[in-house]
Amino acid sequence: MVVGASGDHFEVRGIPLTPVDDSGTWNPFQVAAITVRDGSGAIVAETRTTVPTSDEIDCASCHAQDGAGTMSIAGGGANVFANILAEHDARSGTSLATSTPVLCASCHGSPRSAPAIRGRRASTFPMSCTRSLDDRATCYSCHPGTVTQCSRSRAHMGMDGDCTTCHGELSQVGGSIASGTRTPWARSPSA
Repeated sequence: MVVGASGDHFEVRGIPLTPVDDSGTWNPFQVAAITVRDGSGAIVAETRTTVPTSDEIDCASCHAQDGAGTMSIAGGGANVFANILAEHDARSGTSLATSTPVLCASCHGSPRSAPAIRGRRASTFPMSCTRSLDDRATCYSCHPGTVTQCSRSRAHMGMDGDCTTCHGELSQVGGSIASGTRTPWARSPSA
């Protein structure tokens, strides 16, 4: 965990979050209690905030057998992850299906999980996915999931979260990463 000053506020990076609380119950809306103390240990400020996190990303929504993400491999097979690797091989000329295990971030940099490889030639992981989604996908297909949905404000209460009103269509989201105008997770997409 890294704590540091950033302009007029402090930032903490690397706090591990899971959608399972201390009692072992699945709860994608964890509540963080934040206490700031000065050098003597006296409390300077306290707050609580909801930190949504989810494990609902569902690769099978596109990469299950005969899914939209298996068209280059004639519908694929029953193993979702084998389909992902075979589809990648078919589209990119790689041989990942015979090279398991595969760490996608070793080529598809991720500002959050693999910051040291941000500059790699391959696209970032989120850009790879958003550029290949078809019209059946919605933001909630992946972010943060069909159960959690992250409806945290009136602006996000529509069936699809009303994401595209402010953040743009999926092609715009992927395109903003491809053009270099936005770093995923560091800045939200805008329409």
